Amino acid sequence: MGHAMSLDEIDLQIEGEPFRPFRVTLASGDQLVINNRHRVFTSGLTLVAGLADYPNDRRGKQLKLISIPNIVMIEHVDGNRPPAQRRRRK
Repeated sequence: MGHAMSLDEIDLQIEGEPFRPFRVTLASGDQLVINNRHRVFTSGLTLVAGLADYPNDRRGKQLKLISIPNIVMIEHVDGNRPPAQRRRRK
């Protein structure tokens, strides 16, 4: 499907100006939309994301820990699409 993303590649997505919402796809096929830079950060080899129903919510309702070596693809998405969901590919 692709190569594992590096910590630097993930940080560029989070810190880019202007911030552009993005979807990460894991090796398992699971997908997660990151639509607000204020609810995501990296720590070691982990992407920590606070999920919320609306992109402008500053607090997440649920916390997701994602192993960065398991991220195989990043793609930009429309940031106005609520909610940030985890989706399993078929």
